[in-house]
Amino acid sequence: MHVVVYVAARREDQALTILAPSRDITVNAGESACFECEIQAPPDVDVDWLTNEKLVQPALLNCKMHFDGKRCKLLLNSVHEDDTGVYTCKLSTAK
Repeated sequence: MHVVVYVAARREDQALTILAPSRDITVNAGESACFECEIQAPPDVDVDWLTNEKLVQPALLNCKMHFDGKRCKLLLNSVHEDDTGVYTCKLSTAK
């Protein structure tokens, strides 16, 4: 069985730039999947991950998120078939 996860990046503000978008990946059930994109943004940027247009909640999805100011990462631990979908890295700033 394979789990296919697609990733798209979306920005809410012209001051935000995605320098290196994440790529689509395919992993086997039970494996981990790591998505990463590189961005250029002001210091007050907010990074959210969505799956199928719904906010990813780490406690419910068994995942970890990390943002170091330039790279946004989402690590899914032990994916399952129901994790298949479109994952979006959403960047936004307070206006």
